[in-house]
Formats: sequence, structure tokens, C-alpha cells
Amino acid sequence: MTTFVDTRIVTLTSQSATIKKNGSFLSDLFFGFGSIYQNDPSIIHRQVQLLNAQIPYSFYVINYTNQIFKYKLGVGSITTVNVPVGNYTANSLITAIKAVVADANFNITISSINGRLTFTYNTSFIIYNNFTYSIGSVLGFDSGTTNTSSANALTPTYALNLLGIKTLHIRSSNLVMQNVSSVQGGQTTLLTAVPVTAVPFGMIDYTDNGKNNISIDNRDLDDIYLELIDGETGLYVNMNNQDWCVTLAFHLTKIYTPTFTIQPFTLAIREPTVPPTPLPLHENTLANSVAESKQEKKMTPDEEQLKILES
Repeated sequence: MTTFVDTRIVTLTSQSATIKKNGSFLSDLFFGFGSIYQNDPSIIHRQVQLLNAQIPYSFYVINYTNQIFKYKLGVGSITTVNVPVGNYTANSLITAIKAVVADANFNITISSINGRLTFTYNTSFIIYNNFTYSIGSVLGFDSGTTNTSSANALTPTYALNLLGIKTLHIRSSNLVMQNVSSVQGGQTTLLTAVPVTAVPFGMIDYTDNGKNNISIDNRDLDDIYLELIDGETGLYVNMNNQDWCVTLAFHLTKIYTPTFTIQPFTLAIREPTVPPTPLPLHENTLANSVAESKQEKKMTPDEEQLKILES
């Protein structure tokens, strides 16, 4: 049995997606092709490889997944405010939070030694980090906690974390794969994980330097779903309407069966050879005389002269 690999290159860009399922987020896309490859009994193995990706760093450190600041000052009511989305330094984030709280007695400082924030108020207060989309974990609070001030001050357990998204997961929900992710708690449709190494507003340029060919069980494939996910939260990334693109390769291992053309064989039967019929005696003698005369040697001029003298 002889095999060969039939490779199909597929380029995808968010700009040309058939359906942009989450609008300007551009992170949940559908591409309708009609046919990429069909069920073929000669195909014995199917693989997909993400060759490269070009993704602008257009998403923010503070975004829709972590922008809510929930607190209670003194005997006042529990208040929820949204910190504007964007990329921040420690000082600019402190300024933004103080602006949305809008209370002159509420203050925030940061330690240059350990990177931890300290919140202060003229009486006791509470900061909550026990709900979805809280900014609390960015500020250094433990997840799922209600944090009450002591002596009118409150310092989170951990340092301020403004690293933002560290890895992007590119997934395809209609490809049947056997990959595993702790974010999804088991089997996942992950094509690859792209480290975020660029600076904000730069370009994340990923290339598969190895041969990360992932086996897939799809016997035929007509369309492709593509998702861009935060590798830590499992939530869709907001690309802020900035387009991105990837290149996929589908490797189809096929059986090659050589074909031979057999020419028809015909047995030729030779007719028996019949010896020629002998000529009658006088005809045979005449034929011999003619043959002898044809073979007679031509005489030289001297021989011809001698023959005349003898006659």
C-alpha cells in the first residue's frame, strides 16, 4: 500500500467572515465555504495545522470582563460603577477609580516596594470581589471575597496586576479533536495557544515553527467556526473591531493504488511451409543455363582478342 499527503491551505480573515456572531468583538466567526474536503474512502487520516496568525493587540487590560468596581462606604448603600475600559498604568488606574467613586475622602496609593494598593476612607468601608466581571482580582483581592477595612484602611493580599491577557486561545468549535484544556475542564476544540508578547497596539505575529498537526475526526468539512478566547478566563476577546487573520493547513493522508493496463495477448499460428513444386526437367535445365550465363565472368580486352585469334 502506498500513501501520500494531500494538503489544503485555507486562509481566514475576520474581515471576510460570513457571519460575525459577536459583532465588533470579532472573536466568534463563521466562514461558509460549501466544501473544503469531502468524505473519500481513500482518506485514512485527517489533520489540521494552524500555520500562522496575525493578531493586533487591540484588546484592553481593563475590559468588559473585569471593569466593575463594587463597594460600600460607611453606612451608605452598596454601589457598583464601571471603570472605563482601556490600558492603564498604576497611577492612571488609581485616577480612574477615584473619578468613578467621586468621593473626596476616598483615596488609593501604591507601594513602590511590593506593588500593592492601599485604599483609605474616613470611616469603615467594604470592597467586593465576589461577583462576575469584578475588577477586584486586578486590584489584588482574592476571588470570591468581601473585604472590610481595618482602621479605615484596606490593603489587598496581592500586588496590582495590569498584565492583561497573557495567552490567546484560537478554537474551532466544529472540528472534532481530542485536545484538553483546564480552562474548559476537559476536552477542547483548541487549535493553538498564542502567547501575547507584543506591546499594546502592536502586532502579535505567531508562526508554527514545528509540525503541530492535530488529528481531526471530521470525515468531510464544509465550513469553519473560529473563536478567539482569553486563555485564562475562557471568555471571548474584544478585538475592538480590529481585524485579524490566520492560515490553516488540512493534511489528508490518502491511499494511492497504482493502476496497470494489461494489453490483450494474441497467439499467432504460423501456417506450415510448403516446399516449391520442382520444374520439369527441360525447364530446370534452361533455368540453370540462364543462371550460369548470368554468373559468367566478364572477359578482359586481352582475353577477347585471344578468343578471336583462336577462332
